[in-house]
Amino acid sequence: MSKTKDEESISSNELSVKRKSKKLPWFGAPIFLAFWFIMFYSVVIPSYTASPKHLGISEEKNHVGEFIGERAMRTLFELTSFGDKSVGSDGHRSATQYILDKVIGIANQSVLDLYDIEVDHHISSGRKNYDDDYFIEFKDISNIVVRISPKNLKSKSTLLVNSHYDTEIDSPGAGDDASMVSILIEIFCVLASDIKPLDHPIIFLFNGAEEVQMIGSYTFLTSHKWAKDVKVAINLDSAGSGGREIVFQSGPNHPWLMEYYRKSVDYPFVSTIAEELFQRDFIPSDTDYSVFKAGGVPGLDLAHIDNGYVYHSKFDRFSIMQKRTYQLTGSNVLALIRSLANAQELDDMENHQPGNAVFFDLAGWFMVYYTETQGTIINIIVSVCALGTIFLQLLRIKKVNEDIPNIFWIIFVIQIASTLVAFFSNFLIAFIIDALGFSLTWYTNTWLIFGIYFCPVFFLMNIGQSVYNASEIVKSKPINYNILVQMVLHAHCIVLVLLLVIFTSIGIRSSFIFMISVLFYTISMIINWITKLYKRDFLWTIPHCLLQLVPFWFYTYLTYVFLKTLIPMQGRKGVTTNPEKTIAGLTALFGILFSGFILPILNIFRKTKTVLNAFIITFLVFFLLSFSPAGFPFKADTSFERYYVRHTNRMFYAVNGTLLKNDSGFTIITEDRRNYLESYLNLKEESVDLDVECETDNLCGLLDVDDSQDNYFIRGPQAEIYSDYLNVTLTNRKIIDENHLRYEVEIEGPDHILGAISVYRGNNLIAVTTDSSKYNVSQKSFYEFSLYRGHEKKTFEISIDFDIPKLLRSENENDPTFRLSLEAHHVHHRDWFSNEFNQFLREFPAWVYPTAWITQFYSREF
Repeated sequence: MSKTKDEESISSNELSVKRKSKKLPWFGAPIFLAFWFIMFYSVVIPSYTASPKHLGISEEKNHVGEFIGERAMRTLFELTSFGDKSVGSDGHRSATQYILDKVIGIANQSVLDLYDIEVDHHISSGRKNYDDDYFIEFKDISNIVVRISPKNLKSKSTLLVNSHYDTEIDSPGAGDDASMVSILIEIFCVLASDIKPLDHPIIFLFNGAEEVQMIGSYTFLTSHKWAKDVKVAINLDSAGSGGREIVFQSGPNHPWLMEYYRKSVDYPFVSTIAEELFQRDFIPSDTDYSVFKAGGVPGLDLAHIDNGYVYHSKFDRFSIMQKRTYQLTGSNVLALIRSLANAQELDDMENHQPGNAVFFDLAGWFMVYYTETQGTIINIIVSVCALGTIFLQLLRIKKVNEDIPNIFWIIFVIQIASTLVAFFSNFLIAFIIDALGFSLTWYTNTWLIFGIYFCPVFFLMNIGQSVYNASEIVKSKPINYNILVQMVLHAHCIVLVLLLVIFTSIGIRSSFIFMISVLFYTISMIINWITKLYKRDFLWTIPHCLLQLVPFWFYTYLTYVFLKTLIPMQGRKGVTTNPEKTIAGLTALFGILFSGFILPILNIFRKTKTVLNAFIITFLVFFLLSFSPAGFPFKADTSFERYYVRHTNRMFYAVNGTLLKNDSGFTIITEDRRNYLESYLNLKEESVDLDVECETDNLCGLLDVDDSQDNYFIRGPQAEIYSDYLNVTLTNRKIIDENHLRYEVEIEGPDHILGAISVYRGNNLIAVTTDSSKYNVSQKSFYEFSLYRGHEKKTFEISIDFDIPKLLRSENENDPTFRLSLEAHHVHHRDWFSNEFNQFLREFPAWVYPTAWITQFYSREF
């Protein structure tokens, strides 16, 4: 009886599937691993640091209409020379005048026959409400607003570009955000002197008050005469000191924005993952983008992320700014502004609104963009193709070996178990390290992360399959070892397909991270299928490994970027958040992704378990190192431990104005999980027990302190205050009607004042009225507010209304209605520091960075 061609094919290759294959020599395994390390260091890191040629002022004639990095660099040098530019400071006043003079000078030299350019020094006062329990009252807040519009333009649809020039207390703010301001000034200079046409006006908002809860952008959006014309906003900010600028938020909706970014920017740096992490509070900061989004203005949020260690510190200075930052960010943002300013969609926003975008770049080489709907379709198609290809391969092999289905299901179960164990074991390690009090060991020596968190993932993901493949159960089966390894890869692919389907179904756009891995593995399977290399010992690994290069570069690039971004942030997330969990989760996810299709190849070499054991030995060595001096988290001037330290005077008054307590001391607020300072300075022994004060005062005798945990008040001498002394006056107490009582209070003090109203039982706070507006409050026992002002001294007037039953008021006429607590922050006066306070700060070790100032705490019953 004659055989069919298919049967002949199966018969002729039966031995290649059934026979035992010899493994490659053991020394091939370390060479194989070294190859992937070389790929990372030779491709990923150079790709991240790539940038265009830095253009000097002398080259401007040959680069007309291009961004000149040297001029932006000079502007930054001058801006940082003003030092601290926090709201109300002399540096802020000087920076305001400098930027104003700079943009007026550029406007006067512009192409006046093409553009109308207006410069407005916008000074505003107002109020910003947050839900029902907090408001900000502000006075004389400065913004510099520049509008450039082509002459005779009928369209008023405007593009807004925002960056802020105020800084955190005691910081020159080179990275945050003077670098972006300098870049924006240079972009304005290029556009104002360029003959290339613009289809829409552009507003440059040099924002004077971002660090005080983003009131600069808020007051522009709510009170400026040009705000109503703004259709799209680009926000430029920083979480570090230069480097590349990442687009980590877009929209909401309006996916076309990312299409314009893709078409215009030469060095893309974008990620939907960053956007979704930010939206889920993994990043402990906020930007003006949230103000624009809340105001109904879509846009793009860009920020520098390198060297986040110096963020909001005195070390954020001009000298450490990377030179490539100016030309890289300037060229990118200039191209983006030109592109969006000429976008037809600005005139028809509503018809281009629906949908969200999926976006990411591949090592900065190019950007991938598609809509969320397209992403869902792509994910489904890739999943179906992957599962179909795996099914056909297993079905074909089954015709030769009936044991294949049973073996595959065992391998699949092992793979699921290995993935889960690898992922959650990282969190167990994180819990153990934190419970032992050794969080942040990798904060300075980031290489420790490889051994502590990556190596356990590599070991646990592969040891189960390696043990099973070498077991007597498998040895007794007539099956080629290469086929076994391929089935492990197939099982891993199915696990990723399951994750892809789950994440897609719940609307997580970042599910593309699974799709990429599945896509390239499916392509390699198809190639091996067509060429029949899957039946050839070891040769099938060539197309497989070649097609793993792109996913490997992509995942390790993301790992590198997110670790550079998130590691410095873990030093300022507070004492209640375990930073180990963040790093454990990140390394587990990306470790599984970039190694899942690579490390199983180790099974084609001899002594596989010995190689895998090297990972667990590395883990143990690194784990022990983390408890040694190598695991000390902090380093002076570069990766320091943060504390807020305040010389505080406290005054507590009774309802009749009698002074009940008047003390002073040093307040210390911890900013991270690893509080070394406590044992170093014996803080527990020397400080007041705040828990006792918390029992009688819900503020614990302090404002702006979340709780008593790892925060301290050490008694000391009175702080000297020479001006802007906090003064509170009850100007009126009157009965509006039988159940309505009003208190009117005047508050004078420095430019930063925090306040709280604590309502006593039986009374209902119904409204808080300021100079700007009245805000109704319902059933609140605690209400907070902040008062900020510009350079000129101002008085804040606040009316507080209560609903108090007539019977209760008559029976308890002398009982207090509420407690008013205020904390005045004198943040610009290091020259006021007493000898005792300076001596106290000198006792801090070199690896501690204390942000220090003087405060007055006032508390009185009314």
